Amino acid sequence: MRRHEPALSPEFQGVLEEFRSALRSEPLSVAFLVSGMLDLMASPPEENDLAQPSLLDLVEAFMSVSVAETTAALTVIATLTNDELMATRIRRELAGRRHPLPADVAELDRVTISRTVRMDAGVGSVGVRRTPADADLLLELSGPGVRPMTLILHVDHRYGSLVKDAIPVPEDVSSTITRLSEIAGRDGITPVFTEMEPADARACIEGAIAAYETLDHGLPPQDFWPILRPLVCHLVRDLPLGGVGFPPGDPDTFMTYADEEDDEDDFDSTDLAHDFLESEDGLALTGSEEVVHDLAHSLATYALGRMPDELRWKPDDVRDVLTEYLPVVAPGTGEDYAMVPEVLRAFIRFCHDEEDLPRPVTRVALQAVDRWRPDYLAAQHDPVVMRKRSDFQRELLFAGLADYRRDMAVTLVGSEEALEFLDDEPLPDEELDLDGVAPDIGARVRSVGALVDRAVETLYQGSGLEVELRTVCRRILARVARADSDLFRGRTRNETDAAAIVWIAGRGNETLGVSGTPPLKHLMAAVGVRVSPAARAGVLLDAIGRPKGPWGTVTLADTDLLISAQRRFVLTLLDD
Repeated sequence: MRRHEPALSPEFQGVLEEFRSALRSEPLSVAFLVSGMLDLMASPPEENDLAQPSLLDLVEAFMSVSVAETTAALTVIATLTNDELMATRIRRELAGRRHPLPADVAELDRVTISRTVRMDAGVGSVGVRRTPADADLLLELSGPGVRPMTLILHVDHRYGSLVKDAIPVPEDVSSTITRLSEIAGRDGITPVFTEMEPADARACIEGAIAAYETLDHGLPPQDFWPILRPLVCHLVRDLPLGGVGFPPGDPDTFMTYADEEDDEDDFDSTDLAHDFLESEDGLALTGSEEVVHDLAHSLATYALGRMPDELRWKPDDVRDVLTEYLPVVAPGTGEDYAMVPEVLRAFIRFCHDEEDLPRPVTRVALQAVDRWRPDYLAAQHDPVVMRKRSDFQRELLFAGLADYRRDMAVTLVGSEEALEFLDDEPLPDEELDLDGVAPDIGARVRSVGALVDRAVETLYQGSGLEVELRTVCRRILARVARADSDLFRGRTRNETDAAAIVWIAGRGNETLGVSGTPPLKHLMAAVGVRVSPAARAGVLLDAIGRPKGPWGTVTLADTDLLISAQRRFVLTLLDD
């Protein structure tokens, strides 16, 4: 005997239609839809429409109508909900249903995170070492019915290391890494990809979700965040516990969305240039990417200075930029110089599209480019223009070097404030300070410290660096022990930890493995290890919030950890 099915309201029919569409769509579409519903219903009442039904209301409605769409919805709800009583009740209902379901729905509980990679902003085109403001966690999803899929969680450290956005990508992590590298390369950035231990991935994800839920950030919802929060929380529960999450920051420094809106109001030439380079007009350009990039910035600077209110290129603007500005700022070599008018044409089209200007206005501006192109080309070898071009390049070089040197100085010491009070006084001979270190690891930390002292004495005897480097090592060791005592409760050898501490201090002060300093093999011999301590050093650095950079670079960003010679080097960066 068939169960009596009530008449369906238009609203409920609309819900069924959504699930019908999701069942016919890409894998995990039903999981995404249910996750969004669960997240909406779990939000505080003041954020919801007062007419919004509760989860219990929705489940009872789904139970009252036995069709494939409600069976799919109930199956996913039972998997994602934290309410065990509700999940049990749903499973009793589902036991009597026989609707065929896609594998990604019927066996959602077997979908797992099979690989996690962290992407950080790396070294830019000028090679400035810096601490990135954000990180992307690439989660590869695997399981029944799931084709290659990567879920990217964008974590913004400026807001307190919270999840700011989520982006599903229909390809595996390896393909996603290739794609992201290509995109970043257009801005002269080399991203750093790091394989994560599953436990560390869980700690980072759960911490970033908790930060999103507890901090007063004011961020608006994105297309997939926070609607994927219930699904992500479910997936990470299968990862092991005991990992290391993102280092805690100072809540007083966390920004809010209101701060970001203020920043967005300050639209500058860099924003305009990058928007152009990422547009269809910019991507269609051929030739040297570096030249196109530099020209985009030059044209953006000119445009905002000449036409700040509306990016409308008039014939006079085109004439002046081609006969006065571009001959001086454009590269002087033949092919690169000759391609400038084409870049200008693309930039004009982009500007006019952004302003939604009529096509005849754009056509007139492009005709002006053709009219003044011969004059621009003829100016390439004009002696007056060549002298102006030479002066411009020299000024640009000096300004760029000054900015680069100051940026590097700030990066090395950690902040503008630290730079203001920087000196080159030698660090004192300081004992290992175990205040705040867990008592049960004290003996082991002291043993590691003794090995560190011996290694520093062996490596740097007679150099005049022994005392300061020993103090730096002791400070780093104490900080690591306070930050994560579990690192000294495992099976790692004391010699490995000692070598890692000296490696960090040496790399951070450029006294190890660079010209004129002891090589890495001497450190390994002094401590008695056969494997490079770099990997263990990376773990210790993460514990104190100083992630290891690409190619083994270490930025300590703390004057208390920099010897006098390194601080003296920073001071030279500020010399005119």
